[in-house]
Amino acid sequence: EKDNIPSETMTQLRKFLAANPEFTPEKGARVSRFGEILCLWVRTMEEYDREYKKLVPRLEVFRELSASLELSVKSVSQMQDSISKACDKRASLQERIRRANNHGPSTGQSSTILRPVPTQQEIDEMASELELVIMEVDSMSDQVLKEEWAVQTKAEECKAMKTAISSDMEPLMLPLNRSVQQIDGLTESDIAEIANLSKPPAFVGLVAESVCIMMGEKPKHGSKDYWGPFKTMLGTSKFLNDLKTYEKDNIPSETMTQLRKFLAANPEFTPEKGARVSRFGEILCLWVRTMEEYDREYKKLVPRLEVFRELSASLELSVKSVSQMQDSISKACDKRASLQERIRRANNHGPSTGQSSTILRPVPTQQEIDEMASELELVIMEVDSMSDQVLKEEWAVQTKAEECKAMKTAISSDMEPLMLPLNRSVQQIDGLTESDIAEIANLSKPPAFVGLVAESVCIMMGEKPKHGSKDYWGPFKTMLGTSKFLNDLKTYEKDNIPS
Repeated sequence: EKDNIPSETMTQLRKFLAANPEFTPEKGARVSRFGEILCLWVRTMEEYDREYKKLVPRLEVFRELSASLELSVKSVSQMQDSISKACDKRASLQERIRRANNHGPSTGQSSTILRPVPTQQEIDEMASELELVIMEVDSMSDQVLKEEWAVQTKAEECKAMKTAISSDMEPLMLPLNRSVQQIDGLTESDIAEIANLSKPPAFVGLVAESVCIMMGEKPKHGSKDYWGPFKTMLGTSKFLNDLKTYEKDNIPSETMTQLRKFLAANPEFTPEKGARVSRFGEILCLWVRTMEEYDREYKKLVPRLEVFRELSASLELSVKSVSQMQDSISKACDKRASLQERIRRANNHGPSTGQSSTILRPVPTQQEIDEMASELELVIMEVDSMSDQVLKEEWAVQTKAEECKAMKTAISSDMEPLMLPLNRSVQQIDGLTESDIAEIANLSKPPAFVGLVAESVCIMMGEKPKHGSKDYWGPFKTMLGTSKFLNDLKTYEKDNIPS
């Protein structure tokens, strides 16, 4: 029972291991295969317990979160039942008010009206229609439940994908943001210093050409002179803002092809070289180089971004679909309640024997109609409030489910390296034969290492030495004589080893 090893067991075992540093599988292999394997098992259990105890707080949080999620799911289900009942009540009130308004209110309590009494055939038809409506509501409710889970799954996928893409985008954005910060630091005098040059130094000429390529500016007709178009750009008030707000995610492929040819032809075009000429040249060179690097890396992410956009669009459609389904369910619930009310009334006085039968029914007064209308208004508010509450609770459930899933994944990932040596140890135990055990059990006095094996295993199993001695050999041989000894090792409660 490796997850529940008593703390006193582990304290005793660790004292034993500290006192016997020579107790290793390697040393055991020189004595017997049995000794080697049981020593490995003991050492593995100690290491597992040490690492597992570090995970216990997170496991507790995970268990609490899972329990909370289960309660939330039940709560949502109960809320949905309450909404269904409230919808029925709303429909019943609406039907009663509609009927009252059809003939107008009475002037006193004693007024009555003649109304047709439905025949048995009409009652049966209403019952059949009600049955179909109930089936329709059940079917739509099942469909909504499936669609809601689909929405939740898509939302989780979107969130995970967005997180992964953001993580991959972060190293791309850092140099880009630094470049923009440097552009923010340029002053009017930095720009004026360059704009007033009639002929630029060689490096500034390269800056002019590269920036013009990025901005889609052509050189003067029939020449390779970019200085004129570049000075024109420098003269506009929006030049620096155009650099900062450059549409970096949609740089035309022909622009990048041209820029990369330029950079390949001018390997000396670096921010370090630019710093020797002017601050302006250094910063704009850095911007061009950063944009080229960003484009190269960003293009690798484009397929995943497309998948993310498609998934987001699909999620949006699914959310709308769920909303429409919920509206349809609400209408079907109203219809169901209306039919139930009509059947209830028909059954109260029994079916007529023909179409012409009528019954005297009280006509509600204006006060009664007003009271029904007030009650209806309260019911509608109650339905709206509960629907909002359900929506919030559903999102809370989804969030908890995502947290549970993420935590379970993280814990599983952390548990994996603990389980590998444990599984190897159990596999080795599986390889022990009856003759391996008999070889040890038949010893009257064990070799020193086998004695250490006996002591360490007894500590793990909570077996005490003989009264008033430190002799673990007797209790150990007793364990060896049981048919379940090896199985006890394999199924040890490793997650609760007493400290």
